[in-house]
Amino acid sequence: HFIEGTYCSDTEFHWRVQTHGYRPLFNPSIRIAHTNIDDLKTFLAHEIFHGRSFARVRMKNQNFPAWKRCLYIIGLPLIILRIFYKNFLCKQISVGLKYPFKYR
Repeated sequence: HFIEGTYCSDTEFHWRVQTHGYRPLFNPSIRIAHTNIDDLKTFLAHEIFHGRSFARVRMKNQNFPAWKRCLYIIGLPLIILRIFYKNFLCKQISVGLKYPFKYR
């Protein structure tokens, strides 16, 4: 059964399907509607809840041991820096290298 009251049941479903040797079918033409959150406070609360939900699902589904959870908590600042570097700085650097000169 899925953990009630959490997000990420779709992720857990995909993990279960793959465990039994099946591959999930992804159809890029499918469109999904999501609620747009305009308020920063609501957005941050939503993201925190989503992260906690994913952690609960991952611990349950992938038998995430306590030592590994502690390692992730200790390494969290490095994980955040890596994500920031990969998603923001690398893109800006590559754009700068791609277009190093401004044309008049």
